[in-house]
Amino acid sequence: MRTATAFSVSLQPRCNAWPDSTDATPVAEAFRKAVSRLLGVLETATGQAFLERFVTGVAELFDADSAVAARIHPTDPACLQTLAVYNEGRIVDNSVWPLAGSPAAEVFDSAAPCIFRSRVQERFPDDRMLARTNAYCCTGVPLLAGNGEKLGLVALLDRREIRN
Repeated sequence: MRTATAFSVSLQPRCNAWPDSTDATPVAEAFRKAVSRLLGVLETATGQAFLERFVTGVAELFDADSAVAARIHPTDPACLQTLAVYNEGRIVDNSVWPLAGSPAAEVFDSAAPCIFRSRVQERFPDDRMLARTNAYCCTGVPLLAGNGEKLGLVALLDRREIRN
């Protein structure tokens, strides 16, 4: 028998998503709805298969080059540990990377979706995940426990600028 883990996805983008965070609400709302819909569709999948189908589905739904599901590292809360990474049409190896100096840190600081429409590697030059996927833009949504505890995130990365 599967047990459900309660988490929430915030509706309001609140981070300073350089350079233009104020018009990001429609993108953030679409992303939140898509994540919620995918969770329902994937209800029968379990374990690693679920995670891989999830990141693949999110990337395909948004026509993104890459999608990442990550959690706070269990022994080093200053790092994220990927659970599944979809990049350019395939699942790739998982990795660990530091939160500091990454868009993920802003996602967690705001506890809300963050959209970085362009030049994300310029803003976060030390982020290894951005370099690994050659990202030009990214969107991240925090996964929060019912009590607000930060569990992880789901992110989309793309080589093209987000326009809408």
